[in-house]
Amino acid sequence: MSFSQSLSHCQFYYVDKFIIIASGNEIVLYSYHIDNIKSDLKRQITNSKYKQIKTIKMSEFQNISAFSAVNSFYSYIGLCCGSNKSIAVIDFNVGSVITQKSNTHERCIHTIEQFTEPNNGSSSDHQYNLFLTSAASDCIKLWDLRTREFST
Repeated sequence: MSFSQSLSHCQFYYVDKFIIIASGNEIVLYSYHIDNIKSDLKRQITNSKYKQIKTIKMSEFQNISAFSAVNSFYSYIGLCCGSNKSIAVIDFNVGSVITQKSNTHERCIHTIEQFTEPNNGSSSDHQYNLFLTSAASDCIKLWDLRTREFST
């Protein structure tokens, strides 16, 4: 793996089946396999590998400033914030942006967080449609994906 620009985000995705890396204005999806050979004779030979599955170029963004995708259950949705103060909703099944909202904060968004299920499992389905964003010297905003063009 080599990237021409610095990495802004890296995480496991789709219940640890993939790795997502954000670099510059691109999101790259990788599959991977880690070889777990326990033999002392074969441990020098690794069969671990990775493969680039998909690259999504965010042409409206100069850089990706924040990214989030749920890893605790099977979801095709990812959320991406750009240097132009926009939020994009990405469908990894299709490999493109579903919807985008511009000028969401006064400054560039530096944090985006989606709901993660608590350990006791006491959550409702509608909570997975909510996410938070924040920007330096700006407020924290709560968003709902169920509304048309999602709103605060």
